[in-house]
Amino acid sequence: RVFTPPAPDIAALSVERELMQRLCSMAGVEVTEMPVNASDLYGIDEIMVFNHTGLQSILAWGSRYYYNLTALRLEKHLPALTETGLKLVK
Repeated sequence: RVFTPPAPDIAALSVERELMQRLCSMAGVEVTEMPVNASDLYGIDEIMVFNHTGLQSILAWGSRYYYNLTALRLEKHLPALTETGLKLVK
């Protein structure tokens, strides 16, 4: 499951957020919105960022190391997401 902080109204319309939700759907990964604080970063298994540069795993924060298994799972679906996006533009 992927947890994402709730977006302010303006960010809810962002292209990156929409693409990430589509990507998770394609990979069969549930997306749950919930507040995430810096103190939560020590208890989670994985951190990733999805923005205009693509999908990026954060492998360490301070002395804490993270997995990238979900990111690798999502990465497999990026070509199909790109293909779908290109079809929508044509």
